[in-house]
Parts: sequence; C-alpha cells; structure tokens
Amino acid sequence: MKNLILVRHAKSSWSKTDLSDFERPLNERGNRDKTTMGERLMNRNESIEKIISSSAKRTTQTSIALAKAIDYSTGDIQFEDAIYHSSVSTMMQFINDVDNSIETIMLVAHNPGISMLCDYLCGEFFEFPTLGMTKITFDTDDWQEVFRDTGSLKWVDYPKKEQ
Repeated sequence: MKNLILVRHAKSSWSKTDLSDFERPLNERGNRDKTTMGERLMNRNESIEKIISSSAKRTTQTSIALAKAIDYSTGDIQFEDAIYHSSVSTMMQFINDVDNSIETIMLVAHNPGISMLCDYLCGEFFEFPTLGMTKITFDTDDWQEVFRDTGSLKWVDYPKKEQ
C-alpha cells in the first residue's frame, strides 16, 4: 500500500508588489494556518517518510512548518523548482520516482496543478483552498504503478473545515 498526502501551500502575501510570484511569502493568515494544519497533521499520526515540495517561498515555508509539526527533518525535504506551477505529468514524474521502500510521501505544491493531480489520481475533484490537504491511498507496492484513477481518496482537510 502506498500513501500520498497532497498539500497546497498556505495563504501568501501580495503586499510587496516588487516581489516575483516565486518569492511571495506567507501572509499573517498563512502563518496562523500552517500552525493549525501542522497540529492536525500531527494528530492524524501519518508516517510520512518523504516530503517533496515546490521551492517557491510560500511552499518552502509551508513544508518546513508541516515537517516540524510531525518531527520530520527539514533538511530532508526535497525542494524542486520544477514543481512550481507544474503540470500533472511533472508531479507524476516525482511521485513515480520515489523509492519503493517508502510507503508514505507528502507533496506540497500549487493550484491549479494540485487539484488536477488529485482528480487525475482518484477521479475526485477537490478544489484545494490554501493549505488544503488530502490523503490518497494506492493498492500497490510500486510507485511506478501509481497513475490515473488508481487511488482512493481517504480524507480531506483544510483550515476552515469544521473539526
């Protein structure tokens, strides 16, 4: 069984118009939400063995906060420029390349790609709000067998969801 947790970055700031989109940091709400969602992720007791993240500033800040919440070494996060506003096929390359000894990964990315990836993998469209998360499971022991409609959506969470 393989498990994939998809995460959209927390809410970012538009206050500094001189920054490129890639360099936009989290805003106040994003910083609050990353703490809330980090606690919720920790309480789910997911055994995340690998985190892959876009290297944009807002995804980096989100990934580091979530990693700290689950006691995952921030130095082990795999930051990738190619995931910044990437296509489903690009994100799938990273997923399919994960070593099969790893059972659970977390991918932190951007919309619309992350919503499209969820739909691609399990046929369940979820419009990810900022810091939205889903868990998708796959009945396989091989990451290369993860592709269209092979996953099952197990849970969805986001900051404004009633607990």
